[in-house]
Amino acid sequence: LRIAIPNKGRLSGKAIGILNRIGMNIPEDPGRTLMVNIGKGRYSVLFARADDIPEFVDTGAADIGVTGLDILMEDALKNVVKLLDLGFGRCRLVVAVPEDSGISSPEDIPAGSRVATSFPRLTGSYFQKLGKSIEVISVSGATELTPQIGVADLITDLTETGSTLKM
Repeated sequence: LRIAIPNKGRLSGKAIGILNRIGMNIPEDPGRTLMVNIGKGRYSVLFARADDIPEFVDTGAADIGVTGLDILMEDALKNVVKLLDLGFGRCRLVVAVPEDSGISSPEDIPAGSRVATSFPRLTGSYFQKLGKSIEVISVSGATELTPQIGVADLITDLTETGSTLKM
């Protein structure tokens, strides 16, 4: 059985903890280790970027994986399904606007607004459910900067606590 888990970040420690509770004995900090064989080779744990795990499962490089539901929803791979909610890594999609925008709720967002995000599929789906016609601007980082430099009118992001977004 090949299990892919995140190699770093909040999900990594929690995934390692779960596997260790069932007797896998994975190092708490795998460092640069890419793979660990356990149980006389019956099990392999692959350490990978959380974004890559669905592709590993989809192609058969891993039998199962631990990653964020947001990543599964963005990728929409045909051979990957959610099996179990492990109860950690909760986050939500948030809409953020510049303070001087005059927008106080998603309903106030004008049609045709440009929305920058690293999650274009989730963002598009969210605004479609609201009945809002928007333009999604896909970016891979520094989303918070895009309204300030004229790339977008507002942003969406995934957050657990919202503290980074508030800063």
